[in-house]
Amino acid sequence: MTSGPEPARPSLADDYLERLSVQRRRRRLGVAVILAVAVALAVAGIVVLHAASRGPAEGADAAEAVPEGPYVFGHPDDPAALATIDHAKVHGELFPGWIVAAAHARSYEAWQEAKRVFSGLREAAAPDANLAAILDELQTLVDENAWSHASRILVLYEAWSDYLARNGVGYEVRAVVHEGGSAPPWVGARFYATVAPLGVRVGEHEVEVRLVRRTDDLNVRELYLGSASEKGKGVRVVVDRVSDFALRELWPLLAPVPAAGEDPLTPLERNLAPRVAADIEAALPADAVAVLRDTAGARACLTRVVRQVEERQECGSRYGFNFIPWNGFSADTLASAARRAERSAGDACPALTREEAADMARCSAEPAAAAGVRPALERLVAWAARHTVVHEARHGADDAAAEAGRPLACGDDTGLSGDSCQELSAYLAAFADPATGFTAAFQACSYRNDTLGGPAARALDVAFARLLPGGCESPLPPGFKDAAARLQRELLGRAEPVVLPAAYPATLPVLR
Repeated sequence: MTSGPEPARPSLADDYLERLSVQRRRRRLGVAVILAVAVALAVAGIVVLHAASRGPAEGADAAEAVPEGPYVFGHPDDPAALATIDHAKVHGELFPGWIVAAAHARSYEAWQEAKRVFSGLREAAAPDANLAAILDELQTLVDENAWSHASRILVLYEAWSDYLARNGVGYEVRAVVHEGGSAPPWVGARFYATVAPLGVRVGEHEVEVRLVRRTDDLNVRELYLGSASEKGKGVRVVVDRVSDFALRELWPLLAPVPAAGEDPLTPLERNLAPRVAADIEAALPADAVAVLRDTAGARACLTRVVRQVEERQECGSRYGFNFIPWNGFSADTLASAARRAERSAGDACPALTREEAADMARCSAEPAAAAGVRPALERLVAWAARHTVVHEARHGADDAAAEAGRPLACGDDTGLSGDSCQELSAYLAAFADPATGFTAAFQACSYRNDTLGGPAARALDVAFARLLPGGCESPLPPGFKDAAARLQRELLGRAEPVVLPAAYPATLPVLR
């Protein structure tokens, strides 16, 4: 028996054209991908996945076929298969790379590249049938229109992370959705690896706290030091963000008051510096403190230059720095800065002045040449994370108590409820911590100065009215930590200590 010729397999180009045809039939010509990926990253700190310029109603026909509710795994858990996957590569290179490629797939060539990148990701995850199935569904949704399927994409990301967590794989992906404002809506993601899992004791509760770091290689800044927004899933402290805080905000506080010339610290920083320095000196080895003190003036100088440059963005300058490397700016960056300063000379709103470029070069040389700076900073970062661990662990304990039928209540005279009451509880716990209470107050004062409102701001207004009636510009009293503990008892009816485990890390990585 003979048969006719085998039908030709559709080419990639045919596949692409068919996709376009389907989109036309479904009136999907309005799909728009965010082009300003760099801007979105700088503002929101995320990897942009895909966006649509129309509202969800226009994509309702496609959404009808998408499963609803929790993700249902189609295969048994397979820890052995998971162990064969290079998770560092998947979560640091392949998965983020596909998201970026998909976001730019507006031409045939770009779409072809996104397909190629996805194939690499799919191949890397193929040993585990559950991960492969999640990726296959993700690709289908992204190819159709990610925005109209945003809720399902969030379910898939959560399923991915939950599957890894219950099988002891310390990686996760967290989705972000933004709708509203002048920009088109978008779906994005961040990728993380667990640095250290901690069991933190808060009264009767054992709270899981994970120290995590970003694994994607984009120069983006986390918005928060930590989070406890997912009830029942523990809390997280982001080492990348803590590292930025320690290097940019804390290290300069160890700088001495200059004998002459401009003080590189702001009035708020200079006011609170002695108390924060006392916390640091009590916690870190003497040799680490000595190295940090010797180089703090140079770091404060670099921070001052960056702030001055950022302030001129108000008058129209678009120049700026994503971050200050721990060992100062590189030779290439300094050379570029010098050229920019020359071009800006005489401008009413210069990108960079000659004096600032000279300060950048002078103040970058000192930490680059000093011995022992990085190990000392790693100790500072670990210690700086502590007050955030305390804050977020308190949130976790309050969530657990609420789930057990004991919701948190603040004193009637505070006027706080809900999220604001929870923030007051967390801040007071951090202020009362014997090791880092002054540092928690410094971070809170800096945050309050930079924000206009919200639950955290309302909570801080209540706390500061009682603990710092003179405001953050007034000196921190020696008994500030004890006063915070008393205020917990007065307003919340308890002052449970937050006890970190003996295995709390002595160092955490300086990530840039």
